[in-house]
Amino acid sequence: MSRAKAIILASIAAIVLCAAVLTIFVLTPIDDRHYGRIVTWASKHFAGLQVTMEGPFLVALSSEPFITASKIRIRDISNESFKDPDLGSQLYIATD
Repeated sequence: MSRAKAIILASIAAIVLCAAVLTIFVLTPIDDRHYGRIVTWASKHFAGLQVTMEGPFLVALSSEPFITASKIRIRDISNESFKDPDLGSQLYIATD
């Protein structure tokens, strides 16, 4: 392998490593309250829904991640005649 290829490969590996470390440092300090704000913002901007979570919002990141939220209200901000659905007292989402 030529010296130029080795330098390019090492540079790419360093960039990927820095990106992974930066991602870890950015996501680590985010607590459950911040995740709730992200969900609220994303649902408003991407789906046109106003999501209000008055109860606890829990995110567990692991090999089997899950989200638990309670006292959720969803309102379609583009349609004023839309009534809030009754989601019960708790919503549990898990991946398989």
